[in-house]
Amino acid sequence: MQAQRRVSILLALLLILPTALGCRPGWELAIVREGDASITVSAEQWRDWARDYPQETQSGQALALERVLWEAGVPALDGIRLAEQQFGWVVAHGDAWLLRDGKVRVGEQTFDVDEIAVIPPTLTAQVRLIDLAPTLAGALGVRSPAATRGRALAALSAERVIVVAIDGLSYIAYSDVRSQNVTVILDTLGVPKLTLSSYPSTPEAATQAILTGAYSAGKANDTVPETLFDVLASANRSGVAIVPESLDAALGQARQIVVTRQADDEDLTTATIDTALALLDEQPPNLLWLHLDGLSRAAATHGLSTDESTARLHAIDEQLQRVVTQAPTGSLLFVVGTHGIHPTDDAATLAEGGSLLASDMLVPLWMVEL
Repeated sequence: MQAQRRVSILLALLLILPTALGCRPGWELAIVREGDASITVSAEQWRDWARDYPQETQSGQALALERVLWEAGVPALDGIRLAEQQFGWVVAHGDAWLLRDGKVRVGEQTFDVDEIAVIPPTLTAQVRLIDLAPTLAGALGVRSPAATRGRALAALSAERVIVVAIDGLSYIAYSDVRSQNVTVILDTLGVPKLTLSSYPSTPEAATQAILTGAYSAGKANDTVPETLFDVLASANRSGVAIVPESLDAALGQARQIVVTRQADDEDLTTATIDTALALLDEQPPNLLWLHLDGLSRAAATHGLSTDESTARLHAIDEQLQRVVTQAPTGSLLFVVGTHGIHPTDDAATLAEGGSLLASDMLVPLWMVEL
């Protein structure tokens, strides 16, 4: 009897102790998206994500709330609501955390809530960057990369496909200058598809999304999935990429990778297009990938919506005219923003990407037969 009583006391202590220490064993938190069913995040999921993304945790006790929201299926947002308090994401995203005990911390405030209400952006993407891989593969008559999770956007066919990836061009930024003689050539390509980028909204993650047809998990020690360049190589087709040295992305087995090197604020758009047109004239590959980072570099140095960044976008647009008019007839041209950028108070850069803000996550996509 005495032993039985001791066991009962011990069990009671085990139940009480987590609460006394401020923990919520087995906690659940609802992520509520307007117009959608809520998604439940559990303590077990928190532990899994904290293990998978150690670079996004603080001392093993706090996990970046953006990571939690993305894993819970939130594609982009303008803000969140905790109890009766609302936070704009442009201000909050850099210091918003889900704690190990299920509480939410934003800046200096900690909330013990059962749900997070997500304030969605006014724009909603119907197309994703991961849809490009199966679309490009279908157009070139090869299979999609093994990890592809996207869907083909159209049944296209061409001997040659040209992809121009414009680093830092968001759907919102393009809409702000459309029909103002800044993007004359882009304007002639028609209304772009509103497209969801990748998370984090960076050049590397976006490039992988486009070339593999799957969002990068970003987990520690992840293997690099098969890319569209790998598929082309296995089918004895050719792929060439012209990329800046700053792009740290695994492209796969391209026939040739041309790396452009530049000074801090130098724009090599013209040189990149020169190289591309020379390749198309001499030994045209089946897939030609051009990655232009002049816009994002200008925005980082001079700021968004400045004369300098607007001029850089105009210069990119002017060079696109050369591609449109000089590329072999019958080529398919895809122009896509890899990700957008937002202003920052960082002393080292005036603009950056990487967040779930609509300005970072929503990009334009054009598909045109030349």
